Amino acid sequence: MEARPNDSDYAELKSRTVLAGLNQALVALSKDNTQRLISRAAEKMRNRQEDAAAILNRLRELNPAVADRFQPKQTALDALAVRMIFPHDVLSSNDALDVPSYIIVSYCWHYPDWPLVPAARAQPLAPGWEISRAMVDAVMGLRQSPLEGVWLDKLCINQGDEEEKQRHIAAMDLIYQSARRMAILLEDVQLSEAETNAGVTYAKFYQDLSDEIMNRGLEGQAKSDFMDEYFPSMEREYRSAGLGHLIDGVKDFAMNILNGRWYSRAWCAHESRVAPHQRINNPLLLCFGHDGRVLTFEFRFVFYLAIYLHNQEPEPSAEDGVASAFTLLDTMVNPNPETLSQLRFRIQSLYGVEDPGGSAMQHVSSILAFGCFKKGDLMSIALNTAGIPLSFSGDVSGVEDVIWMFSVLVMASNDLYPLLLTDKSMSHKLRITDPKDPTRKLISWVPIINQGIADDRVPEMSPGTITAVAGDYIELDLLVFKASPTNASPEAQKAASEILEENQVEALAGEIAQAADAGTKRNRELMSATMRAVGRERAGPMAVFNKVWLAHALDCGLEWMLRFPDAMQQDTSDPSWIHGPMGESKDARFANTAEAVLRHFFQSASPEEYQYQCSEHLGTMIRSLTTLFDPRLPFFTAAPRRLPLGNGDHAFVASTSNRAYVAVPVAVAHLPAHFKREWNIEPFDPLAEPENLPDDHLPDLTKVYPRDAKAEDVFPVLTSDYEDRRAPRDDSRASWRLRRRGDIFGFTRGKAWTAPVKEEDFPRDGEVIYLRRQRVYGAEDYDWGAIRAAWPKLKLEPETTTEEGQAA
Repeated sequence: MEARPNDSDYAELKSRTVLAGLNQALVALSKDNTQRLISRAAEKMRNRQEDAAAILNRLRELNPAVADRFQPKQTALDALAVRMIFPHDVLSSNDALDVPSYIIVSYCWHYPDWPLVPAARAQPLAPGWEISRAMVDAVMGLRQSPLEGVWLDKLCINQGDEEEKQRHIAAMDLIYQSARRMAILLEDVQLSEAETNAGVTYAKFYQDLSDEIMNRGLEGQAKSDFMDEYFPSMEREYRSAGLGHLIDGVKDFAMNILNGRWYSRAWCAHESRVAPHQRINNPLLLCFGHDGRVLTFEFRFVFYLAIYLHNQEPEPSAEDGVASAFTLLDTMVNPNPETLSQLRFRIQSLYGVEDPGGSAMQHVSSILAFGCFKKGDLMSIALNTAGIPLSFSGDVSGVEDVIWMFSVLVMASNDLYPLLLTDKSMSHKLRITDPKDPTRKLISWVPIINQGIADDRVPEMSPGTITAVAGDYIELDLLVFKASPTNASPEAQKAASEILEENQVEALAGEIAQAADAGTKRNRELMSATMRAVGRERAGPMAVFNKVWLAHALDCGLEWMLRFPDAMQQDTSDPSWIHGPMGESKDARFANTAEAVLRHFFQSASPEEYQYQCSEHLGTMIRSLTTLFDPRLPFFTAAPRRLPLGNGDHAFVASTSNRAYVAVPVAVAHLPAHFKREWNIEPFDPLAEPENLPDDHLPDLTKVYPRDAKAEDVFPVLTSDYEDRRAPRDDSRASWRLRRRGDIFGFTRGKAWTAPVKEEDFPRDGEVIYLRRQRVYGAEDYDWGAIRAAWPKLKLEPETTTEEGQAA
C-alpha cells in the first residue's frame, strides 16, 4: 500500500517551500518500505499484543480512569507514515525510491534562551532543519549510499497534525532502533585549540586501543590489563616525545563535550537509550572545533574517556563521600551536574541496557533527571525505553502524575516493585493534584523516587490482594502487627554489657569489621559519617550497636538465637542482596562469648545441665554470634527494635513513632528481608481535616510545663521507645495513612510468610493479623529533626526550694 496522499502533500510542500534552497527534498516512503525498515524492531512489539491486552485489562481493574489514557502500541505502528530527507538529485534519477537504510538525527530544538556557539551562528540556520548549516552538511555527508535517507523529527513529522505526532511518539523507539546510525548534534559545544588537539588525539588512542584488542583477540583479565595501561602508556610516550601539548587539554575537552545541552534533555536521553550502541556504526557526537569545522567523536569513546578521567581522581573520604552521595542524589532528580563524576554518571545513564528481568520503574525514575517541556512525554519515553507494548495519550499536570500513574501501570504489568520503593527523604513526599479540586495537593502513597532503581521486577505471587490504586491511596490486604516495636530491656542491656566486656567482644568485632571486604568497609564508613553529619556531636546508634543487638538477642531467648543465623542466611542468599550471604559461617573466636551467653540462659541450671546444653548448642551459638556481630548487619538498621511474631519468634524493624502500627503488604510479605516491605501506618479518617505538619506534632514552645511532666504529655509524637499512643484500629473504616517504609527481618519465613500468603495462617488472636482491602493513603513523615531540636527549647516551671534551701 502506497503512502497516503496527505503524507505526500506535506512532503511536497516542505520540499518546495523550505528544502529547495538546500537542493534537498522530503519524501514520503511507501508503507512497504517503512515496514521493511522497522521490521526487526517492530516484530518484538507485534509478538506482545496479548501482553498489551492483559496489561490493559488489569489496569482497568485497578484504575479505569488511568486505563483510558493508554492504548495498544500496535495501533500506532499500523498507521505510521515515515518521511525522509534526500538530496534532490537522487529523486530525479530514481522514479520509485526503495530506501535500504537511514541516518537519524538526535539534537536539541532551538529556543531563544539557548545560546549557540559562534561557529553555529556563522551562517543562517538551514531552512526546514532549523539547525546550523555546517551541521546539516556534516549529517548529509554521513550517508553511505545515494538511497540512504536522513530522518529529523521536526521536519519529517507534520508538527501541525496532533494525531500524527502521537503516532510517532508511540513509535519513536522503533524509529531510532532501526536507523543505521545516530548523529548527535552538540550545537552549543565549540572546543578550544587545546581541547580540539586533546579530543582528536585521545580519539585516536581509543581507536588504536580497540583495534589492538580485536587484532590480538584479547579477552578477560588480559583485556582488562591492556586497557588499564594503554592510555597511561600513550601519555608517557607523548610527553617523552615533546608532544604533551596535544594531550594537556583532555580534561577540559571532556568537561566541554559532556556539558552539552543535549545530555540534559529527556527526548535526547530516550533517543540515546533506544538507539543501538554497537561497535560498528556507533552513535556519533558532532561538535565544533576551534576553527569552526565540525568534528565527530564516537559516543563510546567519550564515555570511555569520562570513565578513564574519573578513575584518575582521588577517592573521597567518608565525610566527603556522604556529601557527594547527597549531591549525586539531588543530581538524579534535579540535574545540575558540575563535577566530572556527575557528568560521567549522566552519560552512563544514556546507555540503553536491555534488562528483561529489571523493574520497569527504573525507566521512569531515570528519565526524571532530564528536562522535558511537555511532562506527558515523560510517560511515553518511559513506556518506550521499558518496552511496554502500550502508548500514552494526552498530557499530565506535572511530573508527580507521571510517577504515580506509571506505578499503577507497572503493577498492572505484574510487577509489584512500586510497593517497595523508598522515599528520597523521610519527609517531603510526592504531592499530586486533587482531581476534584485542582487548587489542592494530595500526598501520594507513592514516594518521590530516586534514579538508579536496579532491582529485578517483583511478580505478583498472592493474586487478589491488591484491589484498587489511585494517586493518593492504594487498596490492598495487609498483615498488621498488634504490638509496638520495643527497645532491648534495661536488664538485657546490662547483661549484654557485662558479656561484651568480659569477653572483649568490641575489640573482636572491630577486628572483623577491619578485615571485611572493601565494599562493606566503605558502606560502614558512609553510614557512620552520615550519622555523624545528622547527629552532630551526639553518639549515634553505631556506638552502641553491638550491645543493643546482643541485648535484643537475650530478650528474644535461646530458641530465637539458635534460629537467627538460618533466618539471615535465608534472607541474604537471594541474588538481589548485593552484600553477600550472612549466617553461613561461625568464627571460633566467639566460643567464650557463646559459653557466656549460654550461661546467661542456664544460670539456674546445674553444672551438668549447663555442660549438656553447651554440648548441644555451642556450635550453633557461635554461628549466631558470628551473625550478630557481622559488620553487614547494620545495613538493615542501625537502631533495631523488636516485634513479637508469636510462638517465641521475633522480627526486627527500625524505630517507629509511638503512633504507628507496623504492617506488611500481603502481596510482598514473602520477599527477602532487604526489600522495603515494612510500612509504618496509622489509623486515618480521609474525611478529616488535613494535618498541619510540623505544627501539629511539636510541643507548644510558648507554654510552661511542669518539671515532672511525662514526655508523652508534652510531645504529641515520640519514638516507639516511649509510651504507646497509637489510636485504636478501626477495622470497619479500614483506612490508614503511610508515614514511612523500611526493612523487617530477623525471623524465618516459614509457611505463613511463603507465597501465596493465606489469611488462615494469621489467626485473629495472634500477634499478626490479616486485614483485607485496607485503604492506605499517603502522609508526610514526622520531622524528627524538629522534634529533637524542641527538647532544649522547652520552658519548665522553676525549681521550688525547701526551707533548708534544697531543690524540691
